[in-house]
Amino acid sequence: MSKFFAWLLVGMLCIGLAGFSITSFGGGATPVAKVGDTEVTANEYALALQAELRGFSQQMGVNVTLPMAVEAGVDRQVQAQLINRATLDNETAKVGLSVGDEHVARLLAETPGFIGLDGSFDREAYRFTLQQSGLTESQFEESVRADAARSLYEQATLGGITAPESLVDNALAYVAGRRDFTWAIVDEALLDEELPEATEEDLVAYHAANEDAFTLPARKRITYAWVTPTDLIDEVDVAEEELRALYNDRAEQYQVPERRLVERLVFSSEEAAASAKSMIDAGETTFQSLVEGRGLTMGDVDLGDQSKADLGEAGDAIYAMEEPGIIGPLPTDLGPALFRMNAILSAQTTTYEEALPELREELVGDVARRRIEDSLEEIDDKLASGVSLEQLVEETSLTLGTIEWSEDVTDGIAGYGAFREAAAELQEGDFEQAILLEDGGVFAMRFEAEVPPRLQDLSEVRADVREAIRNERLQEALTAKAEELQAAIQAGADPVTLGLTVTIETDQTRTAYIEGTPADFMETVFAMEIGEGRNIPTENGVIFVRLDASNGPDLENPEVVALRSALEASLGQSITQDALAALSDTLRASEGLTINEAVVNAVHANFTQ
Repeated sequence: MSKFFAWLLVGMLCIGLAGFSITSFGGGATPVAKVGDTEVTANEYALALQAELRGFSQQMGVNVTLPMAVEAGVDRQVQAQLINRATLDNETAKVGLSVGDEHVARLLAETPGFIGLDGSFDREAYRFTLQQSGLTESQFEESVRADAARSLYEQATLGGITAPESLVDNALAYVAGRRDFTWAIVDEALLDEELPEATEEDLVAYHAANEDAFTLPARKRITYAWVTPTDLIDEVDVAEEELRALYNDRAEQYQVPERRLVERLVFSSEEAAASAKSMIDAGETTFQSLVEGRGLTMGDVDLGDQSKADLGEAGDAIYAMEEPGIIGPLPTDLGPALFRMNAILSAQTTTYEEALPELREELVGDVARRRIEDSLEEIDDKLASGVSLEQLVEETSLTLGTIEWSEDVTDGIAGYGAFREAAAELQEGDFEQAILLEDGGVFAMRFEAEVPPRLQDLSEVRADVREAIRNERLQEALTAKAEELQAAIQAGADPVTLGLTVTIETDQTRTAYIEGTPADFMETVFAMEIGEGRNIPTENGVIFVRLDASNGPDLENPEVVALRSALEASLGQSITQDALAALSDTLRASEGLTINEAVVNAVHANFTQ
């Protein structure tokens, strides 16, 4: 756990406080909070908040600003984490628990962010990282020491906590419990009679009773003029020279040389690399184990697909390999290395004639898009001078159209997000203007009228009404048939003799996916008693299911055994965290907590500068 905290600190440092200046309240050492004699400094809070914002942004896929994070409560979460840490640090100091310099040095030497390419501690990288973050070596090393001591304290006070066996067993039974059941689809083919056709009276009555289903929402009647690059394709000519030039520019795409998928692990010396290769050859270790033993991931050593030239001096030897394997030591710019060649990618050549349709489509599309882009100013000028959309289509390549638009309309021009966004904001009296479409097209639009909700006449939706009546009658008939079959099966009848095509499932867990069943099917099965039968309505009919057996987890299955271990660890960790939170609350109540909101606000202000 101590090593983890050291790595965490380095990760936060690598994110850094570049451009962060805490000066308005006396410097970064000013406390944001204090528990007993232990402080949470402004720098610590800023560093942790910065790291949390980066992580939150990656998780959300957008740049999360501080105001957004504050609204989500991220700032309070960071403060709570730091205060809990300070609470335990304060108690650790009170009981006199600490670690020595050798322990701190070992943690630093094992921290990936400070390990050089040769696998040893890189003091220059260490010094540079701290300098960029505004920390001295002594400040950072004291943080590492405090984290290590806190880890020891947590282990001493909470290390023996484990999840009760009954809790683990219950969790495993929920996750890995198994059910045997029989199920069948009751469909229209099993009905004794054909469904009656809906009469005119039926159609009229259903339409009147279900007006909401056949009422169009409020819409906007919009007139628009538009053109897309596709509309201009026939007007565009592309010279042979341009096509040839584009093909030559894409030589790397159309004439791909032979490649190798390669991973590289660099060593500090030829002897170290040779020793590692001997251990691999003897089966004493693996390439992946060597990588992970250096604190690296496979992604760190993956070079991807490489040409012979890309590999430099090692290229000839690697390209001489006829099948995947490990080779080395071989020379590189970084030192001797072992290479693992994972695959041979054959050369690929696409001739000019083969590439011609693709080249022509791209060039023609580019020319058409440029023409449209070049016409934007002209279109806007015409509209600004009072030219109507009807006149505009006579003077340009645009075509005229009308649409009654609402949010559920996505046909034609309404399939473009830019049009839907503009249509949603369009109001009476808005001036027409040229707006770009996603594919390089352009349109202009004019508000005509608000169209109120309208009940469609039966003549407009007769087919939809007829289908709705049939679906309703079919579901009623299938439900009645399923209940009849269920009663017969419960009385001892064989489902097969009743015309059902049955499927027998065994040892299915709660998370199993059974094709042809609804999403909550297994939850229904697990809620049933042995011997019980149920009819489950679906979009296409009714499913009959009978529970045949209820079985516990398969404890002979290695995957289930591993799952139990994982649950035991997870539940134990959860209980430990709850106990740690309770301990922190008790200690904090005893020692006292103060939070300097002025300093908190000052830190926040620096994020928005």
